[in-house]
Amino acid sequence: MLGYLLARTVFLKAQQVHAPYASMESLLDALTRVRRVTVARTASTKGRLRVTTQLEDIDPTLAPFLSGLDVTEELVCTSGT
Repeated sequence: MLGYLLARTVFLKAQQVHAPYASMESLLDALTRVRRVTVARTASTKGRLRVTTQLEDIDPTLAPFLSGLDVTEELVCTSGT
């Protein structure tokens, strides 16, 4: 029951931002393809690491609606890059 309520809440929020999904199932299927990753890169020659969190492999049709669903990480990686 709790899972249904959470899914319904996300679906209603998606409808408010005009996401193009006709059902909760189609929205949840699209969201399962979104992956959040943490990347550590060398920031300088001193050996420090710059750690960032970003979304990986975002479907271009889904990307505009993620901020409306409170997914606020940097959208730096999209499909094809």
